Amino acid sequence: MPSTVKVWMPAGISLVFVWPAVTVNTTVSVEGITTAPVLVNGGDFIDIGQEELGPLLNYALHVLTFKEGGLRFQGTMKYYVDFLDACAEKNGRIRLSNMYRWAQGLDIKRAQTMLQTKPVNS
Repeated sequence: MPSTVKVWMPAGISLVFVWPAVTVNTTVSVEGITTAPVLVNGGDFIDIGQEELGPLLNYALHVLTFKEGGLRFQGTMKYYVDFLDACAEKNGRIRLSNMYRWAQGLDIKRAQTMLQTKPVNS
């Protein structure tokens, strides 16, 4: 049985899935916020600036259009990209994630670029 985690995925505000399953004798360290904020009451708030509020609300609109799908969902895809840009501005490590690269189309552009090869002389 492997002794290291190969893949991890956030599954909630305080839940992370790992693969392969961790054995009893394996230690897994997670760096992050120890107590994630949960807004419960009407007076609860998060400390964000006006420059962060727009991308956050637009992303919420994008998520809400997921159920409708089609052109309306595609029409709000820019909100998703803008939200990731705003997140990456606050935390540069996001730019290294596959999710960010996929949303920005960075890997697609790289895959579409033709690699030039030199003919092998036989």
